[in-house]
Amino acid sequence: MVRKKKGATYMYKVLAEDIIHYIELLKSSYHLEVTIHDLVSVLPQYYRKILPYNIHKNPYCAYLKTNSEIWRNCISRQHKVLNQAKEKEFFGICYCGVAEFVFPLLSVENEAIGFISITGYRVEREQSLQRVEAVAEKYCINKEQLIKIYDDSLSDKIPSKEWIRTLITPLISMYALFHFQCRPLSVCDTSCEDSNKLYSQIIRYINVNYTARITLNHLSQVFHCSKSHISHLFCQKNSCSFNKYLTDLRIKAAKSLLANTELSIKEIAFTVGFSDANYFSSVFFIFP
Repeated sequence: MVRKKKGATYMYKVLAEDIIHYIELLKSSYHLEVTIHDLVSVLPQYYRKILPYNIHKNPYCAYLKTNSEIWRNCISRQHKVLNQAKEKEFFGICYCGVAEFVFPLLSVENEAIGFISITGYRVEREQSLQRVEAVAEKYCINKEQLIKIYDDSLSDKIPSKEWIRTLITPLISMYALFHFQCRPLSVCDTSCEDSNKLYSQIIRYINVNYTARITLNHLSQVFHCSKSHISHLFCQKNSCSFNKYLTDLRIKAAKSLLANTELSIKEIAFTVGFSDANYFSSVFFIFP
């Protein structure tokens, strides 16, 4: 058992590093800005190494996301993007005026679990500027400054979709294998009477999906138990509430990202599952 565990850990590490190296190759050799958005499952351990590639790094997007409301709006729209990508890969313009290629991120079972974005372009200037100006007005941002950052940051040299597809297909395949190797055990059909087994399954689920929006109501639907029963399990077997357990996981992950990445406090807050960066900061500094 020990050897298998070490082998699996080594495989996670190798796959994560291969994905990162390939993304960096696409960036350095082909000047592609690639981001990975896994919306179905949040994977453990070495998935954290890939988290920095979940965020658009061009100066225009980075500038806009200093506004927490814009950041939340971008995140909330990701499932809409995924639904569109499930039908077909596409090239489109986001509500902030950024043009991007979007390809479905597929599991080994050929199910869409997220999408890959190749972003950082500007096209159809009149239409795009209307969106830039609308964002500036809605969020009280200096319009002239925002347009300048937009023009300076984004490229008007749009490659062909076929060329992009050729380069991205290996990345999609690598991520499918990574997802398959790291995914949690499926939830078994277990009655609430078997409390030890149920609690173990709930803990595994939370440990893997802690950056997602997990609530007691969500857990009760996943495991077909009442919220009060799950709350009782936590108090009985873990001597703490569900909320404290989830917060502890997120803060530990945040500490790791602070130590090992160059992400900002706000980026880390949203990455580990907090919807409010100010709340994250207040919780972080009282965490032992």
